[in-house]
Amino acid sequence: MEGMASPFSLKNYLAYGTLGVSIRPNAPARNPLQMPTLAEDGWNAFDEDLLVQTLAETGEDAPLLSEIAFLVQEKFIYASYWLKGDTIIIRVYLIPYDLPGAGGHLTIRQRSEKILRDARCYLIRLLPRLSRSIESWQANNLPEPPSPPPGKDLSEIYESLPSPQPRTTATSFPVMHRLLDFADDLDDLGLRSKLYRYQRESVAAMLQKEMDPQVLDPLFFPVVGLDDKQMFLQPGTMEFLLERPRVDWGRGGILCEELGTGKTVITLALILSTLHQLSEPEHSAIEVLRPVLTPLSFRHFRPELPPEIEKDIEKNSKPRPQSKSKPKFLSKSKPKSQSKSKSQSQPEPQPKPGPRVPRLVELLLHKLATKPMECLSKSADLWEDLEKLEHYTGPRADNIPFYLGRAAKPVDNAPEGQKRSNTQKALETQLLYLTSATLVIVPQNLLLQWKNECLRHCEQLRVLSLDTKVAMPSARELATKYDLILIPIHLFAATKDNGNSKWERCKCDEYSDTIRVPKCVCKPPDCSPLRQIRWKRLVIDEGHVSASLTTNLTFFVNSLSVERRWIVTGTPTTNLLGLNLGKNLAPEFDDERLEGVEEVNSPDEELGSYDEDKVSPPRIWNKHDAQDLTQLGNMIAHFLGVRQLLANGGSVIKTHLKDALLDKNGPRIGAVEILQQLMASVMIRHQISAVEEEVDLPPVNSELVLLDLDPLSIKSYNALQATIAMNAVTSGRKDQDYMFHAQNVGFLQLTIVNMSQLMFWTVDDNFYNAKSQLEDAAKTREKLSPSTSAEDLQLFEEALKHLQLAYADPLWKTLQEHVDVPYRVHNLSKPIFDAWTRTPHTVEGAGPTFAGYMHVDRLRTLREKVLERPLIAEQALVESGKSNARLEEELLKGQKGNRGEASGGQGDGDGDGEQGKSKSGKNKGAESSRSLKANILKAKEATKRAAEPAAIKEMQAELELVAQQNAGLDAVRSENRPSALLASSHIGSTRIGHSASSKLNCIVNEVLRYSDEKFLIFSESELTLAHTSDALQLVGVDFLRFSSQIPPDKRAQSVLTFETSPKYRVFLMELKHGARGLNLISASRVIFCEPVWRADVESQAIKRCHRIGQKRERISVKTLAIQGTAEQAMAERRLVLKDKALKMLQEKGMRDFIANPKFLTHVPTNLPVVDVPFVKLAVPENEEADVLMPDVFTDLPFELPPAPPPIQLQLPEASPSRPATPKRPRLVFEEFISQPPPKRLRQQFSEEQGSAVLVPAPNSPPMASASKPRARVVRFA
Repeated sequence: MEGMASPFSLKNYLAYGTLGVSIRPNAPARNPLQMPTLAEDGWNAFDEDLLVQTLAETGEDAPLLSEIAFLVQEKFIYASYWLKGDTIIIRVYLIPYDLPGAGGHLTIRQRSEKILRDARCYLIRLLPRLSRSIESWQANNLPEPPSPPPGKDLSEIYESLPSPQPRTTATSFPVMHRLLDFADDLDDLGLRSKLYRYQRESVAAMLQKEMDPQVLDPLFFPVVGLDDKQMFLQPGTMEFLLERPRVDWGRGGILCEELGTGKTVITLALILSTLHQLSEPEHSAIEVLRPVLTPLSFRHFRPELPPEIEKDIEKNSKPRPQSKSKPKFLSKSKPKSQSKSKSQSQPEPQPKPGPRVPRLVELLLHKLATKPMECLSKSADLWEDLEKLEHYTGPRADNIPFYLGRAAKPVDNAPEGQKRSNTQKALETQLLYLTSATLVIVPQNLLLQWKNECLRHCEQLRVLSLDTKVAMPSARELATKYDLILIPIHLFAATKDNGNSKWERCKCDEYSDTIRVPKCVCKPPDCSPLRQIRWKRLVIDEGHVSASLTTNLTFFVNSLSVERRWIVTGTPTTNLLGLNLGKNLAPEFDDERLEGVEEVNSPDEELGSYDEDKVSPPRIWNKHDAQDLTQLGNMIAHFLGVRQLLANGGSVIKTHLKDALLDKNGPRIGAVEILQQLMASVMIRHQISAVEEEVDLPPVNSELVLLDLDPLSIKSYNALQATIAMNAVTSGRKDQDYMFHAQNVGFLQLTIVNMSQLMFWTVDDNFYNAKSQLEDAAKTREKLSPSTSAEDLQLFEEALKHLQLAYADPLWKTLQEHVDVPYRVHNLSKPIFDAWTRTPHTVEGAGPTFAGYMHVDRLRTLREKVLERPLIAEQALVESGKSNARLEEELLKGQKGNRGEASGGQGDGDGDGEQGKSKSGKNKGAESSRSLKANILKAKEATKRAAEPAAIKEMQAELELVAQQNAGLDAVRSENRPSALLASSHIGSTRIGHSASSKLNCIVNEVLRYSDEKFLIFSESELTLAHTSDALQLVGVDFLRFSSQIPPDKRAQSVLTFETSPKYRVFLMELKHGARGLNLISASRVIFCEPVWRADVESQAIKRCHRIGQKRERISVKTLAIQGTAEQAMAERRLVLKDKALKMLQEKGMRDFIANPKFLTHVPTNLPVVDVPFVKLAVPENEEADVLMPDVFTDLPFELPPAPPPIQLQLPEASPSRPATPKRPRLVFEEFISQPPPKRLRQQFSEEQGSAVLVPAPNSPPMASASKPRARVVRFA
């Protein structure tokens, strides 16, 4: 139209930046006045041909000018230029895709894919080179390339996310106003606990996301031009828009508050805030009308429904054929009104023509079912009055709101390995119940904790906990009877749902003519009840598992109809840790420890030398960042179901985000900002400073404890290192014979596990193939390649030396035959020690009290024998030890015989043959079959004992005792007090010294030193935890186990027992299964038995006790490592890598350390010393006191008559089996009993030479049963 301004005007573009291009001094186009055309801004219009003639002789800018010309021609940008000296300044204007008046010709849909692809590549190269300076735009200065922004990784972006700032408006959900009114104590919300301010803000922010899912598209980043205009950039597609679109971003998100800050109570507060709010029918592009129905309204005053559904209703209204098998005499005449309502013989009566006016009570029932929130707010009294009317209870329960829809899920949501298709099944009418319930998916080990949290924080909440022992209720029950339904993740993911969900019309009888609600007894559809409900909300705790698309979890979630979805996790991805609240977790390294430690970003990117004068290069995102992005994208797109990200076959995350961030030259302009916007759009998380203003958590003292190996363990370690060294030398570090070859990853990983276990304690009855390697040393030396370096030859000889040192030590070889940890024993007579030990070897340099080494299982059996018979004769004790040894030897011979028959009789105990070698001939240093099986059996038996009925019964008794004490009852813990005779036993003065495991000694010392605190001890190895449990039992410390091998219900019970009972001071935890989700605030000390490579796993473990509710002034975290080994290197590399989640064998520094074996040759000095009594004595020696007898004497089968005064007894004379007792004050111990001992005990007293007698007790203290006379046992020490 004449006079109308063209849309292609500079005033409609965005002035972005300038570019400088050098020209030749004698260029023909130096005079700007000779340029042919002036642009709208007064500069010269861009002319590629003319400008190319002026370029410097190098011509390096010619391709750039060609790219600019293409972008100008295709109307992606507009360019003009100006000559300043020997430089041409080019202005670049950005043209928006949604330019008004362009008729939509600039949009993506109107341009070819090739043009878009080329333009995207050219813009990616051009924009970073443009100067954003206003001075260069005005040609006052020459353009200079901008400095790249400081590089950020995903973790830094996560930590910098802004705290949620929910805002209320006049239309906001009412409870939001109350949550943000911090003077409101929320008394009637149903919460027992008082929320912190940041928790209230989090709940309000979650409500805001649920109620208003419309947001400005976070995939577009605002760009402000040099003319102060604003446009929006999508860095993945390089699309520019004037208007930022609003999108539906889903009614949910990720609650990822800091670990230990109360995410569970925040979730419960959200549930209580919307307790009576009903879910809404799912929106559909196919069916505009989806009214909320009830059985009453559907049958008698149904609103208009889509035509396809009306057709299905008509089909379902046909009468069912009457059963031919029913005799006529069984038919009964019924009133006309009743016979019409029977669905078995006649169709449902249709309403009479014309308007149908429901009764007032029917309208009320319908309104109460479909709009409970409105009824509560406006007519709460009427609601209460109706609840009191019993004859309305049934109709209200059966009048369940629902909606009808026609839909089918595409099968391309199936997990990997299942058939996928882009087609949909035929649509069919389905009935979905509406509900106010929330479905919460939790790990099995957190199920009991969630139930306890509901009781602790909520006043009235109807909770259903599903497990394998509880049958799944019907959909009608799930939708109406519960507010919160807890289901374990494994049970949810394993739900099989192959049934038909097609709806069939209900034709059941009604309650009455005045209350026409059907009494529905119809058979439900065959599909899972979970699929028959339109869930208001679904929450997954520890929701990082939703990042995987290869399991049934996400697949089944997507098969449900869910209105709002929430992921609750403190660690959304591997590198998003959430471990900064109230602590300093950096290990306390001395500077000299880090000398020579190379600092690198990752194995994929080696950085050059640093020059302060150079501009720092942009951070290049690597494959580990890509894995985190994939996990995050899967959670947001597939689990939360953000439709915007599921467009184009689910490729939006890749094209709009990952491609921009993972560019080979570094993140593109705006890419990091887009990621930050995306995370902020779904994540609810306060910054640490905001939380710390309210929550005063104790500091965490983290310490790396460097220990030396025990001399016996040093020989094992060096023997293993020798096998690695000899493999490296003999293979030439190449081909598949080399342990570190790419195809040997599995075995290499096993070797690392064995090495880690060795640094705690392990054995190898094949002696690390020392015998065969020493015998073949000369032949092996001759076969070495002539090109073998002098360093490798020296390494070979050193390896042989350490193998010889180990194999020549008889004590070391003997210890390799048994899996248990040996302990040093003091003050035990030689005959008893020799009878009970497996290692009767003399140790040079030992003190006069040192008896030798004894395994823990023998120590335990010896102690039990003496506790049963405290004054057993020495010879009897010796014979018992020998008998025990013979029985064990016979059992071992039987196992060897069976193994020899199975293997054809090859191999012997010294490790001859090919057991320790691979088919390729390289010695892999793996454990032989017997010791490996013994280790596995040891670990299994330890976890089995923790789940035995006796252990469970003891836990239950302790829980009952604590419950009684908490209720104010006078309940006392029964204890087995030591016998007074133990002081005179043969082990009365025996002491246990440190074991051959320096880590185990350190743990024992810590537990005994801090006897008023509780411990969490983590290890990746079940065998390590088994050895630790043996040690704790040996020193008399009660403990509990948390293992995947223990049934889930028993694990949950052990968590509750540990938290409530003062008896159990140590919790032994598998790192993989015990590090997440549990609330163990009764503990204040954490010990890692080995360094943890993954920082997220370590932080999760620490957060079990470092969380809200912790009462201790500080948390102690100690990581045990052996100095000079891979463990020390691991801890130091972790510090250098700054908690990046790399696989250990992929990290260059760790791989180099392990691949170049080093022997331990220094004298060990950091060795914890243990010195504890073997048995607990009743009283110190030479002191008189009254002590209770063991419990075995308290239940006797017969009564004693009254007797004369006590009889005085003298100590027996000395005998060959019992030396004379030195003169000292005589101790008298008494215990009043109701009956004399049984025959067995009387015989025992006789064998023990009259050490105790029964005497009458005329002045006995009163008993519960006064009719029984009492006696007293008098014992003499």
